[in-house]
This record gives sequence, C-alpha cells and structure tokens, in this order.
Amino acid sequence: MAQRHGRSSFGIRALALGASALCAASSSVLAATITTFDPPDSSDTYAVAINRTNAVAGYYDLLLGDRHGFLRTADGTIATFDPPQSYRTWAVGINDAGVVAGYFLQDGQNGHRLPFSDLQHGFLRDLDGTITTFDPPGCSYNYVAAINNRNEVAGYSDDSSAQCFHGFIRKADGTVVEFDPPGSILTMVYALSDRSVIVGTFEDKQAHLHGYLRDRRGHVTTFDVPGSGGTIPTSINKAGVIAGVYYDSDRNAHAFVRSEYGTISNIDPPGMTFIQVHGINEKNKVAGDYWLSTGMAHGFVRSADGKLTTFDPSGASGTEVFAINSNSSVVGSYENGSQHGFIRSK
Repeated sequence: MAQRHGRSSFGIRALALGASALCAASSSVLAATITTFDPPDSSDTYAVAINRTNAVAGYYDLLLGDRHGFLRTADGTIATFDPPQSYRTWAVGINDAGVVAGYFLQDGQNGHRLPFSDLQHGFLRDLDGTITTFDPPGCSYNYVAAINNRNEVAGYSDDSSAQCFHGFIRKADGTVVEFDPPGSILTMVYALSDRSVIVGTFEDKQAHLHGYLRDRRGHVTTFDVPGSGGTIPTSINKAGVIAGVYYDSDRNAHAFVRSEYGTISNIDPPGMTFIQVHGINEKNKVAGDYWLSTGMAHGFVRSADGKLTTFDPSGASGTEVFAINSNSSVVGSYENGSQHGFIRSK
C-alpha cells in the first residue's frame, strides 16, 4: 500500500524513481527556532502539514502499532483524534481555517486487518472536532493528499473494479470529480493550490512517469523535465510555481522548480546523493530534505534567489521535511532512536 508520509521517502509515494545548481550551501539557521514535540504516549511522530497560523497536523504511532491523527495549535496544545471505526489514521493536510484532511483504515470483512482486505476512507475534521468521511464512487482505497482554503480536497483512489488509481477533487459542497491525464493507466495526486490547481504524476502504458497539472476548469497539462526518466511534481503555490523531483537515466533523484510560465530549473544542493521536495510557499521558497554521501538526511529551505539553508533539530540522526507555510515555517520529523515531530519557525 502506498503511503504518502512517514511520508516514507518517495517510498511514501510508492515511486522509487536542467540547469546547473545556482545555490550556495549554508549551514546557518539564522534566527530560526526549532521546537520539537510528540503527542502523549507516542512512539513515533510525523508532523506533515502546517497552516498560516503555525497549526500543525500529522499522525503518530503507539507501541501497539495503531496510528492516530493529531492537531497541534500554535500555543503547543495537542488534540488527538480518529474517525469512527478507524484503527490507523493519517492526517495529511490542514488549511488556514484549521480544517484537517486525511485518510484512515477501517476493518474489512470478518475484522481483517490486512492490506487491501480492509477499507481506506477519506475524512475532513472541522475545527470543532466534527469528522466527515467520504470516498469517490466505487473506491476501496482513498488516498487524500491535500486541502486548500476553499475547503476542497484532492487525492487519488483505487478503483476496486479496474484495480488502478484515479485522481479526484472533492468540492466544498461534497461533489467528487474524478480525472486522469490523457494516456494515464495510474494517476497520483500530491498537491492542491488555493486556485484549485492540482499537481501530481501519472504512469503511461510504457511504465514512464510524467508530471501534470490540472486547472480548476479540468484542463490537464502534462510535462517532463527534459531528459528525465520520471517526473514527480510534489507541490504548487498560488502563483502556479511547481516544485518536485525527477529521476535521470541512472535512477538518481534531482530537484526541480517549474515556473508559472513552464520554465524548468534544476535546484540540487551541492554534494547531495538523494533529495526529496515536499513544499513551496508564496515566496517561492522550496523545502525538503537531502542526503549527503555520509548517509544522513538534512532539512533544507531554498529561497527564490538560490540561497540554501540547511538544518537539523538538536540530536537528530536524520531529518525529513514535509511542508512549508506562507511565513516560511517548516514542519517535519527527525530520527533520534524514534521519530519526533518538529516545527522550525522564525
């Protein structure tokens, strides 16, 4: 089962898949403050979404193996939650009003808890704690990816009859529209802008991965990083600037930014051996994490002028970054015997 977070490296995406780098590396964290946190009794914490007020959504594991959602407000208060009948909950998005979106696993027939014998549903959690569940028609597995400030939700779902993934957008009134880029046999969704533009990747019949963007009218534009062996857009801002990763012919990962006009630039940090990109904000700052030859992952923020700032929470043996907000606050998880959540803010 593909899992977006924990979002596991691009194994989260179930995908193991230029211009020269312009940025100069910096290990300075400037005046940034990193705050670490865990919900009560958490064995592993994954902070994966942040809104304008620095409220954070994510999920955490217990030693017994169950997974639960959480919402951490800017004052540090943590509320935990699960949709009814859920035994594993992923909270993966939050908008500026504090509405949380995600998906959850429910027991299948005869109480089975095995992959694809249970059912996976989408949910919305309002600020007052009310939870609404939903699925596209005919869906057996629902992978919610993002929520915007229009209360629209985007993701992709498993069609139980055709056994393939389709993209979808759920409007604020509850209407669900499914879609696939032309030539797709498998569609995945990763991000949704406040202008209702969706980005993701799709696989064609030759098993090649391509990027796409779908505008609010339903028009789909497909694109590839020139010369790439797979293009995976993972984030988009309101202006339509897209960030993501692509794979070269040797299956090495690289980072890219695609301007609102379609120009694509490579933004690899110097010396990196693998990279993940999980966010771009309205200032065109890109956030993610990358590995050096030492094998340790570090968080980074790259500004629009190419300046790269790297960081790690104190004591981290590996850092994974999942989101950046309009104020350039960043959230993610770090390894220190177990996974812990953090927020990096100024």
